Amino acid sequence: MGRRRAAGAEISMIKERRKIMYSFGQLCCVGYLCYLSVLDIQKRRLPEGLLAAGVGIAAGVAALRIFWGFGPFLLGLAGAAVGVGFLWISKVTDEAFGYGDSILIIALGLFLGLWKLLYLLMAAFGLSAIFSMVMMKRQNFQRTTTMPFVPFFGAAYVVLLLARLF
Repeated sequence: MGRRRAAGAEISMIKERRKIMYSFGQLCCVGYLCYLSVLDIQKRRLPEGLLAAGVGIAAGVAALRIFWGFGPFLLGLAGAAVGVGFLWISKVTDEAFGYGDSILIIALGLFLGLWKLLYLLMAAFGLSAIFSMVMMKRQNFQRTTTMPFVPFFGAAYVVLLLARLF
């Protein structure tokens, strides 16, 4: 009976450590998105070094996901494949959707996995559509007006965290 109790306590401690690591990762992702949002608003350009660091860290997290037990590694790769699809869209549309945004989607896909990335993309595109409609109604925007997209990723991420979908 004593061994079972000790094993149960150890499993409980491991689960608590996983929750802490997961929460820390989410907090770091929010900070990363907030910083990139500010840069995107100010400069309309995302630094390649920060994007590369994000992809590298996300790839490491995707690999560690196997040991943490947060989901299959293949979901991270599938999420990154969505980002590669957006890179192709960036190329075809002559950067109507920027390369930096597409690289960020690769990093977020690796970090979140496919299904959470799809939630994030739906929420970000939805928020940008609402914002665009409001700005067009106020006659501050035209249909051809461009805007930074990373702030919508950040806002959608926070909304999904608060809704406990992540």
